[in-house]
Amino acid sequence: MLYELGAREGQFLTVSLRPDNQSADFNVYIPGKGPGDEALFTSATGGSEYRGQLYVTGDHTVSVFLNRNAAREGQTANFDIVLGIE
Repeated sequence: MLYELGAREGQFLTVSLRPDNQSADFNVYIPGKGPGDEALFTSATGGSEYRGQLYVTGDHTVSVFLNRNAAREGQTANFDIVLGIE
């Protein structure tokens, strides 16, 4: 699932993901980037919450997904997500 958030350079982006399946993760991408590209942040290594100051203006993308093994096993995940721009 992809979420796009318009933001300006210098603003802060916050993301908090609460899944019912610990195999669910999220990545944050700068404008012009998305799944398959290098992420600004990945919850797999950085944890289930992100807060960072943005260095470029545009539509930032947050991608929520199941890791590869869980997806191959046909697992699913329900989740709550809180997104914010300050």
